[in-house]
Amino acid sequence: MWRVRAWPPWGRAGAALLVATSRVAPASVTITWAAGADLSPRVTFAALIALGLLPALAALLLELAFTAQLEVVDGELRVTREGQRVGVPIASLAAVLPWRIPLPAAGASLRLRSGNRFPLALEPAPAPLLSTLAAAGVEIPAHPNLAYAAAKLGFARRLWHHPLVKFGLFGLAPTAVLFRAHQIIAFGGLLGQYYLEGLRPYLETLVESWGTTLVYLVLFACTVRVFGEAAGFAATWLAPGRARSVRAAAEGFCTVAYYAGVPALLAIRFLA
Repeated sequence: MWRVRAWPPWGRAGAALLVATSRVAPASVTITWAAGADLSPRVTFAALIALGLLPALAALLLELAFTAQLEVVDGELRVTREGQRVGVPIASLAAVLPWRIPLPAAGASLRLRSGNRFPLALEPAPAPLLSTLAAAGVEIPAHPNLAYAAAKLGFARRLWHHPLVKFGLFGLAPTAVLFRAHQIIAFGGLLGQYYLEGLRPYLETLVESWGTTLVYLVLFACTVRVFGEAAGFAATWLAPGRARSVRAAAEGFCTVAYYAGVPALLAIRFLA
């Protein structure tokens, strides 16, 4: 039994649009800001919420709504969701059709021997299922998207990929640098605002500095991820047999670009 998303056409289309928006829009905001556009922290934060976070949450809700259990029982492929079951004999399946565009993630549709399609598309298409179908004579194309999906699913996430480490813990360093610089410039010392205005304004400035830094870290990480995934996807199409190596390289690029890029950008800001 496998846990998948079983998408009707309209559900997948909506989720694909939401996921694409949540990935591309934050990167677009970052590029616009880097190009010299005068975007205040409040405008940037609002754009991140409206164009990044809300679409991502909506896509997550759709994914949860269409999460199903997939299994092969007595020669029948069964998809069960919320007490409803849709099944088809494996003998009536003709081919697996990988999605040309891997949105909301890489997946596949099923073509029946009658020429029609199974009403639910699957995301992901589990490798053991594909092996079972291939053994039953179902056509499984050697498609780069399937290799891309398998490599992504098989990649082991490390501690430094966790959001609490990536943004929460790591974000304290640039926050400390920027907050200290602001205090020295505006109030003459690290505790200048505290001595002049009191503890509450001092802490409010600290929280505002941390929140602003967090927003920019998320935008930067989204931008790096968009370019890393695009490069990895293209490389997998060029060399499907090296999908795992490509995935490792893409993840390595995103990690190094983020953890080395943030200190580098800070250094440029203070030295330029």
